[in-house]
Amino acid sequence: MTATPVGDHEWLYRAIPSNGKGYRMTEEGLRISASAFADRQRRPSVDRSALRTDPADARIGANDGVTRLLTHDVRRIGHIPVAPNDPASARVYTVDVVHRPTSIANGDRRDNPAHCQIEASPSFASDNHFRKLIEALAKLATHQGWVIPPRE
Repeated sequence: MTATPVGDHEWLYRAIPSNGKGYRMTEEGLRISASAFADRQRRPSVDRSALRTDPADARIGANDGVTRLLTHDVRRIGHIPVAPNDPASARVYTVDVVHRPTSIANGDRRDNPAHCQIEASPSFASDNHFRKLIEALAKLATHQGWVIPPRE
């Protein structure tokens, strides 16, 4: 499948494992943690709602929960300073959602025509910078809550 642009008003689904490590219930309610968006390559995966009409299909495990993010909100996370304590450094990371369909035929783990990645440009140089992104994503997901709650 050919990659296509992801519109600002498109919802993105993110599976959250049911093991409870990616979320917790507090007195205020649901809190999705930054670890729910952790990714070794520093490019968290999401699924496009325009191509994945049933959010349940975004789950990896049968008991996973699913939350959602609006593409516009992800992009609005905006600029993450490369060196916030160095005024001479004017470089920033820009956050985007990039459609990257996966296919078993191409060596991927599964076929997923809705697969996207949340990426920064330039690529994150440190875990600290990536941490700021996933903390912001967790905040957005907490605000949205569950589309499908996990089965414990």
